[in-house]
Amino acid sequence: VQHLFADFVGCVAAMRAVPYDVMDLDAKGFDDDFYAFRGRMREMERRVASVVTQAFDDASTLQGRFQLMDAFDGLLERPLVHDELEQKHGLLIESYAADLAVVQQLLVENREDPPIAANLPPTAGALTWCHGLQERIANPMEKFKGLGAAVLEREEAKDVRSEERRVGK
Repeated sequence: VQHLFADFVGCVAAMRAVPYDVMDLDAKGFDDDFYAFRGRMREMERRVASVVTQAFDDASTLQGRFQLMDAFDGLLERPLVHDELEQKHGLLIESYAADLAVVQQLLVENREDPPIAANLPPTAGALTWCHGLQERIANPMEKFKGLGAAVLEREEAKDVRSEERRVGK
């Protein structure tokens, strides 16, 4: 990522160092310089897409994947990066479905005797535990909504949303 950033700074510096006024419509060479600059920017977008998808694959948790997407938020709108990550939306949905199953299992197994922090009374501790489980399923759903309607309209997402509603009750 640092090497990619250094390449970007170098490309911008090269464009700024052209010997003519870029606002001059009669300047010769601008078209060639801009075409070369745009080509380098596309190559860097491909490299950014590669870095993001590799980091996405390396992230082992749903929360980690959403944090990655938050970290690269401004770049996710770029077409090449967006197209690469759009292919990963299915994995996000699968991760969420797996997390829903874990939350449901935790709820069923610990419903009668929830894990309570030592500094909380039983009722407050049980409510805090329940609230934590509810947040664990609600926060990712809010992130999905932020990704756009296309993600939530996928068939697997519809199944997961119905399961989320059932578990969240």
